Amino acid sequence: MLINITVLSFDREWVNLNYRLVLMINMIMLMVISGVKPIVVLHATDIGVTSTQISLFIASYAFFPAVLGIQIGKWIDRYGMHRMVIGAHSVLAAALALGAVYPSFLTFIIQQTMMGISVTFLMVALQKRVGSFEGNLDKLVANFTLSSAIGSMMGPLLTALIYDRFGFFFANSVNIILVLIGLASCFLIRKSGWDSVVESEEVTHPDSIWLMLGNRDLRNAIIISGLVLSSRELFSSFFPLLAVQMNVGPTLIGALMAFYGLTAIVIRLAQFRLVGRLGRIKILMYSLYLSGIVFWFLPYSPSTAILLILVGLLGAGLGLGLPLSLSYSLQASPVERQGEVLGLRLTVNRASQFALPLVLGAFSGLLGISIIFWSCGTMLALFGYVIRPKPEVRSHENNHTSADH
Repeated sequence: MLINITVLSFDREWVNLNYRLVLMINMIMLMVISGVKPIVVLHATDIGVTSTQISLFIASYAFFPAVLGIQIGKWIDRYGMHRMVIGAHSVLAAALALGAVYPSFLTFIIQQTMMGISVTFLMVALQKRVGSFEGNLDKLVANFTLSSAIGSMMGPLLTALIYDRFGFFFANSVNIILVLIGLASCFLIRKSGWDSVVESEEVTHPDSIWLMLGNRDLRNAIIISGLVLSSRELFSSFFPLLAVQMNVGPTLIGALMAFYGLTAIVIRLAQFRLVGRLGRIKILMYSLYLSGIVFWFLPYSPSTAILLILVGLLGAGLGLGLPLSLSYSLQASPVERQGEVLGLRLTVNRASQFALPLVLGAFSGLLGISIIFWSCGTMLALFGYVIRPKPEVRSHENNHTSADH
């Protein structure tokens, strides 16, 4: 039966209390981030911030993570995940409070910068911790990304509804409470439960992280995950603006983005069967093609029903790329340097996430918001073509798919 995969099975990975707490912390983080971003854009529009200025504070979310991503991974490798996760939650709560109390263009830039740094620490630490649990790595990663998808689905729906009914301050206050719940959950995991695998001794590595990219699997995983994550962030940031131009209200925008998250969950339930039939590279290629086509057609949606279908297809397309590229990255990197590799993975994502809003936001002021979706769709389709399996490796990919999963 199709649904007999990770979440509904009680393997040793799933019954591990620490593992379940990590999944919950991850889900809460994604709920907060995916919920706050749309209402910040909507509220900024309401108080007179222009689309070009909005592009600036969207880019500020990615600037320091782009610069510090690899170093953040090194710090996590050296000092441990426990203290980094606790500190990141504290910074995230402070960022939300700042934006809620003093909403303005300047404070939104500061808020988004703080959020970007704290979320990078959280993502790298949680991803590394998942990779260090005992058990089937693909199942561990699939459950982890499934918790991300659930959080991404619930966040916009909950936050947009609260924002529509009670306003910006109250919506932020609810998300601050969620962050504090995540912080409390961190203390339920003993320090040894975070850092039992890698101690905080500084280790010098003769090989540069950039030399490690000679590994084709690792290089492809980082490029693909960076592109998919950037596309997801662009969608969550700019789709509300596109929807407002289509006269879609905040609650319906939240529902559409929640449906996007739901289809990402559903497609991951079918992930293992799809990969078993077609191979990992083909699935990635088709998912990039599908996502690219949807981005192209989103600005031309003639009705809410068509918009719902397109958003659902986009969730399915982007939803497949994340777990496959993450497991790729973990498998292809040494255990003692996983934080550094995951930091590089996020650096690639944040660099594109920083540059693209600035460039596309400037063009959107001249050519309209649609240029962002056209450009994103073109890049996705182009990289889908770039990673296509070569004729000489197709049989190799298919032969090893069952071994990988």
